[in-house]
Amino acid sequence: MFELALLTAVVFIAAIALGTIYQRRQDVLYGPYISDPAWGPVLNEDGVETSST
Repeated sequence: MFELALLTAVVFIAAIALGTIYQRRQDVLYGPYISDPAWGPVLNEDGVETSST
């Protein structure tokens, strides 16, 4: 039973590591995630919130 718990933990950690490596590779290829301006407030060059329409 202990072996099953240990194996599960190793697989879980490996899955997280592979996901992180894949995400970083995507960031290198395509740049970091850029959010759509419609999701948040739009700021002008002075940092003041403006209307998105």
